[in-house]
Amino acid sequence: TAALGVAQTAQVLALVKLLAEQGPEALTVRRIAGEAGMSTMNVYSRFGGKDGVIDELFSEDAVFRSPVVYGPYAGREAIKLILGAVLNVFEDFRYTAQLEDGDTAVLVFETRVGEREVQGVDMLTFGADGRIVELTVMVRPMSGMHALAERMGELLEAAGAPPAA
Repeated sequence: TAALGVAQTAQVLALVKLLAEQGPEALTVRRIAGEAGMSTMNVYSRFGGKDGVIDELFSEDAVFRSPVVYGPYAGREAIKLILGAVLNVFEDFRYTAQLEDGDTAVLVFETRVGEREVQGVDMLTFGADGRIVELTVMVRPMSGMHALAERMGELLEAAGAPPAA
């Protein structure tokens, strides 16, 4: 992206992909270092270890725009809760393409929600500090979106998630 160096953008996108495709259990310091092309010392220096990765990826006031809720979810803590639920809903998740322009990256994905095949995009907007300030997700087909909405609603309600704005 324009606001970031090419290497830093590649590191952030590699970490987003690792988290989305393999879940938080894949976030070991050694794995983060390998995927992001960093030394383990750099991982500790930049993120404070594996637990600091999500905090470092998303701005504190980042916004998540859901494909199934009209208003946005605001704040890093809300995004952590949503991403945790998504990791339990999506099956066989994989990114299939990546596009970048200026301060925006678009990651194209395929997954399953129950028996429904789903295609979608994650649109990431980066701030000047390299953190994600906005994540917008779009999915298709409508039957997949409905399955996603139903399952996510159940998980977020059980987790006590606040409603979107």
